Amino acid sequence: CKTGGQIIPTFGLGAATQADSVIITWPDGIQEVAGVNLAANTYHNINNQGVVEVEKVKSLPSSFTLEQNYPNPFNPSTLIQYDLPVSSHVKLAIYDMLGREVARLVDGVQPANRYNVQWNASNLSSGVYFYRIDAKGQDGKNFTSVKKLILTK
Repeated sequence: CKTGGQIIPTFGLGAATQADSVIITWPDGIQEVAGVNLAANTYHNINNQGVVEVEKVKSLPSSFTLEQNYPNPFNPSTLIQYDLPVSSHVKLAIYDMLGREVARLVDGVQPANRYNVQWNASNLSSGVYFYRIDAKGQDGKNFTSVKKLILTK
């Protein structure tokens, strides 16, 4: 997937606990073995000098979820948390009582993980709003959920 101008390839190893090797073909056509015996459930930051950073991954979510925002009611910002069990195209948006989109917080592909999104509604008036997530998993799974939030000023 692509995040902030970076290409972040992700892949699974099934029941394997390591990848014997990772071979990368760089945009300039140079091909290299970037790492050997790389542990599963880790992120490996690799540049054209090899593995430069390894970060252990917390266990991935087992299902799609959209949590209730916190705090609720809120003024002027609140936190929205959601889980993706698989890499998915995610749209997370805020809607007013008439169904008009007032903010789009996420619109793009994200790898499986738990996410926290802070929403600042200082430019909106007090009232009831709804947030909706649509996630289309690359494995064919789709998820939609809607929750209510209350802005009090």
